Amino acid sequence: MPCLYCGKVTWQFKSVVRAGAGKYCERACYILSMKEAGLAPRLRPRHKTESEIRQGRERASVKGIWRGMLDRCSRRSNPRWKDYGGRGITVCSRWQESFESFVADMGSRPPAHQIDRIDNDGNYEPTNCRWVTAEVKANNTRRNKLLTAFGETKTLAEWARSIGVSPRTIGSRLRSGWSLERTLRDPISSRHSRAAKRLTTSSESIREGGDSAA
Repeated sequence: MPCLYCGKVTWQFKSVVRAGAGKYCERACYILSMKEAGLAPRLRPRHKTESEIRQGRERASVKGIWRGMLDRCSRRSNPRWKDYGGRGITVCSRWQESFESFVADMGSRPPAHQIDRIDNDGNYEPTNCRWVTAEVKANNTRRNKLLTAFGETKTLAEWARSIGVSPRTIGSRLRSGWSLERTLRDPISSRHSRAAKRLTTSSESIREGGDSAA
């Protein structure tokens, strides 16, 4: 069947021809024909590509983060108000007024990342916000207590991971009156013993380095 616009002959099912369709060889010919006739083409919505679908989902996810940020800093009925708006934490006017500005300033969100304020007493603004993993965010809260031992300073959770025990074990030992060094050095299993031994070796090396420097 010849195309009504360019004349190209294409093969069509009889059922398509009977239904009055198949008059054009391709979508472009139909659009050009309608435009030349001064008519608006009636087109079916184009199916989105997988990339467009992923981008749409990511945009929706980031928008949820943006809305959550605004809500906990401005709505008193928000369950987390006391930790944000109740503490005087605010969102800069640029981000309050525009989601697009928030996206432009923060950039693309890496997979499985969350918004984090570098200074926990600071506001949500371009110079104080970043995308981080849940682990980094957990180590950057005002509830975290920094512990210094063997020449290193870490949060309780970081110490627990490095020696292979639970944070609860460390906390229990400290509350029982143990020194921090003994808490981190004394094992509760052979696996933990190896980790504790590495810490002891490291601390001895630091002391030897200090003695030689003196």
